Amino acid sequence: MTLILVQAPWKPAEVENTIGDLIAAALETAGQNGPHIVVLPQGQEDKDEVPPLETELVEQLCVHSKTHKIYLAGSAIMLSKAGSIPCHLGFICGPDGTCLLRAVKSSPDLVAGFSDTASALNEPVDFNVAHTPVGTLGMVLGEDILFPHLVRSTALKGAEIILNPCREAGDDLFAARQNARQARAYENITYLACTSPLSSKANGFVTTLPTASGLYNPQGMNKLAKGGETFFNTEVDMDWLRRKRQNPRINFLAIFRNRLYAPGYETSPTDNKSSPTTREDWWTEGNARVAARAHDPGLIKNQIDQYDVLLVQTAVRNVTDLEHRDEIIQKNIDESLRIASGAAAPNVKLVVFPEYWTQGVAFGRSIEDWTKVAVRVDGPEVEQLCRFAQEKNTYLAGAIFEFDPKWPQRWFNTAIIIDDQGNLIHRYRKIQCADLVGLLPDTTPGNLYSAYVEEYGYDGLFPVADTPIGKLATVICFDMNFPETSRALVNRGAEVLIHPTAEPYATHRRCWDLAKMTRAFENTAYLLSCSEGGEFAGNNSYPGTFHRGHSKVINYDGSVAGVVDGPGETWLRVPLDLAALRTARANPRANLAAWDDSVVYGHVYREHDGFPNDVWLETPMESASEGVAEVKKVVDRYTASGVFVSPSSSAPTP
Repeated sequence: MTLILVQAPWKPAEVENTIGDLIAAALETAGQNGPHIVVLPQGQEDKDEVPPLETELVEQLCVHSKTHKIYLAGSAIMLSKAGSIPCHLGFICGPDGTCLLRAVKSSPDLVAGFSDTASALNEPVDFNVAHTPVGTLGMVLGEDILFPHLVRSTALKGAEIILNPCREAGDDLFAARQNARQARAYENITYLACTSPLSSKANGFVTTLPTASGLYNPQGMNKLAKGGETFFNTEVDMDWLRRKRQNPRINFLAIFRNRLYAPGYETSPTDNKSSPTTREDWWTEGNARVAARAHDPGLIKNQIDQYDVLLVQTAVRNVTDLEHRDEIIQKNIDESLRIASGAAAPNVKLVVFPEYWTQGVAFGRSIEDWTKVAVRVDGPEVEQLCRFAQEKNTYLAGAIFEFDPKWPQRWFNTAIIIDDQGNLIHRYRKIQCADLVGLLPDTTPGNLYSAYVEEYGYDGLFPVADTPIGKLATVICFDMNFPETSRALVNRGAEVLIHPTAEPYATHRRCWDLAKMTRAFENTAYLLSCSEGGEFAGNNSYPGTFHRGHSKVINYDGSVAGVVDGPGETWLRVPLDLAALRTARANPRANLAAWDDSVVYGHVYREHDGFPNDVWLETPMESASEGVAEVKKVVDRYTASGVFVSPSSSAPTP
């Protein structure tokens, strides 16, 4: 099946006379294996003309789709009925001349600096998809693609190809928005097709726009327009995507516990509030939103807006037998603190270590052995870290395997933060972990959700530490692939996302890196990703390189501030500027989290039957293979219900 992305600008007012010739020319460049999908970019509107009626425009487009026997998609500013406020609507017309899907834009026109249009802001959206012989098609309009919950909701409805007609601009955040499109395809195991016009006309002046069209796939093997092509054609292998969705291992959609996040989407301060309709009103609304989320300088004394962060990339000794457990852990701690001591300058106020850097990892051991390998937050290992933080007058963060006697026969992958007085001020248990991908039988809060929330409260899932060096939160390794976790922390004020991780070499590493950049950009937050740089196995005197290193600090606009360019033991020191971050958050065009209205998508998270909570509430997971078996049940259920489609099958009828 050929996907034809049109980069030529088009005007809805001229669709009856011009689109037919444009489509005919596009089809001349395509192969014979139709029916094809032709995607138009966002239509060009004239401010001095009344936008077309939706019924009339879509009717004309359906005539063209039937004439050329294609699927025709695009978006434009339209009137839903005579006298209504203009809004941004999308459509997919089928080869039989019927409109298969109608989409409405929820976010404001951030790229353009707002416009005199309304949106579905503060309204529940259906997130409908079109089941067709060429695949299940969804549509996310313009800047909506930057909002992970909107894309996730479309994917949970079954979308295999998400169409994103837009109008891009070459501003400071252009690259970050392109990275976000790749992240969305990766996070949701979907194709994402973006098309943007090459020029825009306003007030009689033609502006050249950046090339932004392309097809993104879940593994980062993207096919992007190279320049000024009028049409960009690419083949789509739908069976490849369907086979990938059938695999229960690292299947983001099937392991996603949507109902763990759903209680956080019950209410929104903007519920039932009507959408702005003019550019001036959008600015007023945006300024009010960012002001409501702004940092209050009176809450914390002795604030430090500028300081250095130190990432300590270690080579970890794995505890492979209990007899040498204490010795190995002590070596890991001593070596990591030695590196940190040598690099800690007076302006370093935060030292970050990787995931499980105190114990390493060994697969195949029993739950009983794991609880013995794990450390307690009130034990001697953490006590030693507290002393270091106090002596160096610095905050310290990292992730450990933790045993908590409150939860016998269980162990957690836990991130901690210790303040500069040596006090443990933060403990976060990894939410999305290797328990469901067949690697480790650890416990996550979702495994015993009901009991965990009863013990700590719902906010206990997403702790944020309010400190003189900013509002700090942690996410661990695999968490980075699930944007809901980071957004939950940022909605509770987090400014710095600390990411202890231990990433091996694999084909999807580029996507992981883009996901990190996107987490920082979409949350206007610093992201500190500290990774292991190698591992000692057994009595080897030299470290292996299974763990790739590449620790990095990412700025709040998604750009990389500093990176270790490989594995090995080393450190990375990078300055942070919280005053600059807060200035960026005060810009309603840059602060995406300020426009996150859960009323738009909350019902999907509450109603969708995804991976269930409490699967191991009564009995802890004994073997990591149990997780894969449970995920396979979800894959089978999704296939039976039509969320997933079996390879070489047609999508079910709606």
